[in-house]
Amino acid sequence: MICSCSLASEWKASFDPGADSLLGIAGAVTLVDGNSAVCLAGPFEDPIVILLDEEGRTLWSTAILEKGGNSRSFESGGFLVPLDDGFAVALHSEPRATGIDTDVAVARIDMEGDTVWTFVLGLDDSDNWICTGLTACSDGGFLLTGCPGTMLPGGYVLKLGSSGDLQWMTPAGSIEGFVLSAAELPDGGFLALTDPCYGHFALLPLSPEGTLGEPVEIDAGGEPFGIRPVDDSVWILLRPEGNSVTSILYAEGHGVQDSMTAVLPEGHEVRCADMAPEGMVTAGTLDGTAFTCLHGADGTLLAEKVLDMEGSPSGLSVSADRVLVHSRENELVCSMILSEFPN
Repeated sequence: MICSCSLASEWKASFDPGADSLLGIAGAVTLVDGNSAVCLAGPFEDPIVILLDEEGRTLWSTAILEKGGNSRSFESGGFLVPLDDGFAVALHSEPRATGIDTDVAVARIDMEGDTVWTFVLGLDDSDNWICTGLTACSDGGFLLTGCPGTMLPGGYVLKLGSSGDLQWMTPAGSIEGFVLSAAELPDGGFLALTDPCYGHFALLPLSPEGTLGEPVEIDAGGEPFGIRPVDDSVWILLRPEGNSVTSILYAEGHGVQDSMTAVLPEGHEVRCADMAPEGMVTAGTLDGTAFTCLHGADGTLLAEKVLDMEGSPSGLSVSADRVLVHSRENELVCSMILSEFPN
């Protein structure tokens, strides 16, 4: 189930691909016109993208990256980014048999559901390529990040042009460990979040042409999962712990500038978070239903919305497991993926 909500309104939508289908919600995002894009993916299935209107009603649905249901279908990832005239989505395949490698695909979709272009990484080799994120760049291109598979020596960052052409890619073995996320900086360069030693993470600068700088290690006392640009700095989000979550403000060349920790009242379990111009947005589960909260720059709770889950099956609790925040017409809109679990 997905949910789109602001402080003033909300809607929810669920999808039934059929009893024999293994499709599930891989990603969701609110577009610039107020509609929402959803990606369904699953084992042995061709991915499906769906466009929903501002009330959660389906406008169209179409299959993408069609593999014919074989063992190399693109079934994981589902990273969506909104564009002025559509959206893009990144997925990767999973090895379903010994010796079968994995590939990464990026598809650019317009507002009518037509695929404008497709880029595939790994089609001509036997490496295991995995994607961890997709970022839209100011020049109309995209930044794709990934982590090592069983046959890949290190993480990678690559830049696509606005037509899906490969402009540059970091050399194999040049980045140690996982590349978790990346952000574009005002000077046209980039900053990648890496986890080279399982606990201590690093920020890796890249030039606009993809030249690697020296990594800066940071010990933040937590596990990072993403970065969000803000002016000439980035927020580093750490994984939530119980009813709290921390974000660290880092400026290239100046180090850690600030941090904020949002602590919610007892009973809240934070499952995910994102940054907004006003501060931080958290989401998770509370007393069997999903919630989302807005926090100020110092972590203070500014507003909370508990979702109306009337009609949900009895005996099941609901949680928000992924949240993305967008500003539209001076209003914050949250796109959330919801899951149900036994009480």
